[in-house]
Amino acid sequence: KVVIETAEGRGVKTCGHNADCSPLAPKGFITGAESKWETVYKTYAAALAAGEAPPNLIAGGYHNDMLRNTAFGAGATPDVYEQARPMLNFTLSQKIGKDDRFKATLRANNILNSAYSSANIYRGELFAYQRQLLGRDFSLGISYTVK
Repeated sequence: KVVIETAEGRGVKTCGHNADCSPLAPKGFITGAESKWETVYKTYAAALAAGEAPPNLIAGGYHNDMLRNTAFGAGATPDVYEQARPMLNFTLSQKIGKDDRFKATLRANNILNSAYSSANIYRGELFAYQRQLLGRDFSLGISYTVK
């Protein structure tokens, strides 16, 4: 933290390590490699759920989903784009009963489960720095109207 803030104060560009350091250097942050803590915590949770002791040390990199790129900051000055993705949602709603006080609703969101992607264009080249599937969401609801 001190190194990044000192460099920012002196007008020097920086790259982060282990965490998103962009808030520390709003003008000179370029990019970084962040630890992807979700992977570590999922490994610990899986070991505990299986009745095993969690590992003392987990090491890795991009190859085993332990690191991710920090988004480019103002020091790199690329344009950032959220890539377009097709999306399909469906809602079916029906009133039930002779006085229409009950209503059943069925919803399906993100049926196509298209990849969500964020990318930077830097010097005319596209660099994807984040890509994930958000998953599908299904719900069934019943409501009652009090008159």
